[in-house]
Amino acid sequence: MAPNTTSIPQLKRHKGSGQAYVYVNRRRLYLGRWGAPETEETYRRWAAEWLTTGGDAPATGHTLSVAEVTAAFVEGHTGRYTPRHWQSYVVSIGIAVSLYGREPCDRFGPRALQACRAVMVKLGWNRKTVNMRAGMLVRVFKWGVSQEIVPASVWHGLRAVSGLRRGEAPVPEPRVRTPVSDTHVSATLEQLSPVLADMVRVQRAIGCRPGELLAMTTAELDTTEETWWFRPTTHKNINKGVELGYPVPRAAREILTAYLRLHDRDAPLFSPEEAEKRRLAELRASRESHPSCNRARDARRAENPRQGFSTSYTVSAYRRAIARACKRASVPVWTPYQLRHARATEIAAAHGIDAARAVLGHRSVNTTAIYAARDRALAANVAEQVAAG
Repeated sequence: MAPNTTSIPQLKRHKGSGQAYVYVNRRRLYLGRWGAPETEETYRRWAAEWLTTGGDAPATGHTLSVAEVTAAFVEGHTGRYTPRHWQSYVVSIGIAVSLYGREPCDRFGPRALQACRAVMVKLGWNRKTVNMRAGMLVRVFKWGVSQEIVPASVWHGLRAVSGLRRGEAPVPEPRVRTPVSDTHVSATLEQLSPVLADMVRVQRAIGCRPGELLAMTTAELDTTEETWWFRPTTHKNINKGVELGYPVPRAAREILTAYLRLHDRDAPLFSPEEAEKRRLAELRASRESHPSCNRARDARRAENPRQGFSTSYTVSAYRRAIARACKRASVPVWTPYQLRHARATEIAAAHGIDAARAVLGHRSVNTTAIYAARDRALAANVAEQVAAG
């Protein structure tokens, strides 16, 4: 006896992937893109066959492609990661889609992952970066399994692919990041604009990450106590429930006082627009020509204003500005992250590795050990004293 037509499984929409499906026999059967005419036709045909077979769902359905699975992941995770981390996901997904975008997701197996990894190696990425971004692809399909849009066998197959080991492939090893010397920092500061120089001084004193510094707001600074605290609302481990707080030394407090925005506590302290206005004001104050000589130029700029400034600096712009200043100062190029390493090394040498862990906000001393470089001069001095004793 045919089942009652009112009991026919209804067509539903999967929010994550935008696919239409019916839930039958304890599983989802995907029939195509939600709202597409061909999907409606497929559903009507399936419903007719469902009635004909007495409630047994046909085995055929629409298997999502790799492009559809990754698009669903992007739609559901945009804004959940820091911009730098999310960019790594986007690049990794782009490689997978360029190679296997039209392939059904159940055909993305270990060999497909290794092919994507080979492209990453060819791009010149170091071994750590290749392993990290290949792991991101595995997590994309793990999410697909949790959403029941990817067979669990796909994720289990991808997990069987081990990461590249040292010397296993013609891939460079990650560069060991060392702390930048204060001598090189001082020489670089002379070639930076006043605002950028203050940013470097603040980061060197606090030891925070570049992204945390650039997003710093007045609301994130607790100035109620004698020792200020900087508590970023957005940081690397925010999704893990980690509450981060940096003590602000006196040298940084003196600089930050001039940048506090009491009228707009949620605006970034370091503004590219205000930095440019300050630079132009200094140029006008130091020029020797009469102001009337530039009236024609000012009129042209008023008619065709330049593109607007962003609300805050980006990490890449901050890094490039430092690199240009290093070249002008004729010192080795260093990056903002080396300021964090310098702070960690300084604290570890003076107060121990656990103190550096507390100041930098790490949960594990092992993580801090990566940042806190060994002070060779201190180690040699201790060794000589022990030998003499």
